[in-house]
Amino acid sequence: SFDILCIGELVTDYITTEDRPLKEVTVFEKFFGGSPANIAFHIKSLGSHPLLITKIGDDEDGRFLLDVLAKHNIVNDHIKIAEKRGTTKVFHRRHVERPEFELLRGADAHLKHKEVDFRIIEKVKIVHTNAFTLAEEPVREVALAAIERAHELGKIVSFDPNYRFKVWPDKKTALETLKRVYRFVDLTKPSMDDARELFGNLTPREFIRKFHTLGAKTVVLTMGSKGSLISDGNNIISIPVEQCDAKEATGAGDLYWSVFLLSLLNGDGLETAGRKASFSATKAVTRSGAILDKDDYGEIKAYMGLF
Repeated sequence: SFDILCIGELVTDYITTEDRPLKEVTVFEKFFGGSPANIAFHIKSLGSHPLLITKIGDDEDGRFLLDVLAKHNIVNDHIKIAEKRGTTKVFHRRHVERPEFELLRGADAHLKHKEVDFRIIEKVKIVHTNAFTLAEEPVREVALAAIERAHELGKIVSFDPNYRFKVWPDKKTALETLKRVYRFVDLTKPSMDDARELFGNLTPREFIRKFHTLGAKTVVLTMGSKGSLISDGNNIISIPVEQCDAKEATGAGDLYWSVFLLSLLNGDGLETAGRKASFSATKAVTRSGAILDKDDYGEIKAYMGLF
């Protein structure tokens, strides 16, 4: 059996080597990326068992990503290769608060329903996907079908509403799709940026109510340097963040969510899971890219009591 099935983008992240606007930059570093893929990577690095459903191109970036997965013994049986489309690429500005990005969407959006063996949902405890995956067809229908099947089987459904207008400019369809999804969502992790893109300028508690109204049972609102709020619909818990020398925010939310989900699977309550997740996320913002080194994962495992 596996702990979590992640459905969605596996991409190459190109991150600037300095904090300047993308139009002024000529030098980038290449990293393994994509929110669901990052979560699968973190879950594996913390000693648990993920699966990843995605599609990449038959190109050098795709082979780079497969090499990373193989090096870390992450199962790639459900990763499809597109012969005529390139691997999705995202160019990020190295920045802490709200990273600027440009997207070259490729193979991940073209995963088809017929390419997926949905029986693997029976083998997992959590099914996770995100708004980026829902932004385009045909992969949207793959994610929707998986969420509905997971709900039918009594699995935990996790959803990251990482909506961006520049990725999904048809906001009317986006909101309609999210309403369909949230009927099945047990756990959701919006950031303040996600919430503002969807609902405009509201207070954190108003954002939380919006997600509960959509149907989410537990809402975890991450607020960067201001910490996070966790709501079960009745009570809201405030989780502080440890101060650190933050350099770049790409992937911090994915590490937070990986640790949060793993903590819940290990029997922790919401507050304990939130504190472990918050501690862990500080490790991500002190370096470029979403992936940590072995010592950092070891420190997180020790903090989580996984040794």
